Amino acid sequence: MTSEQIEKLYTTITKFAHFNEDSGSSIEVCPDLEILTGDKLVLLKELGFNYISFVMQDFSQKVQKVINCSSDADTMREFATRVRELGLDLSIDLCYGLPLQGIEGFENTLKQVLEITLDKIVIYSYIGD
Repeated sequence: MTSEQIEKLYTTITKFAHFNEDSGSSIEVCPDLEILTGDKLVLLKELGFNYISFVMQDFSQKVQKVINCSSDADTMREFATRVRELGLDLSIDLCYGLPLQGIEGFENTLKQVLEITLDKIVIYSYIGD
């Protein structure tokens, strides 16, 4: 979405849903630095978002390929740095039990995640077909 589309969507939502200004808002995003640019992060903060959650699932390239996801630890660290510089809270969503994901691979993902300063780590169980 463009910045204009994000702002219009948020304005439309807030016409019907009233938020407590003191509680702020959160948003879940894909940590793609080309899509979620610094300008868009600033816009989210200006709109009142104070909490960013990004979906990672797993750092293994083979697992990411199977679940149609693409990201790496360096991108995550860069994204986290940008979010932190804006003073926003940050969490990451992980998933265990993914196709081709073993215990050792999940442990590797956890080790990499722990190198990133986060406010919360959320871990879900994969529920496949």
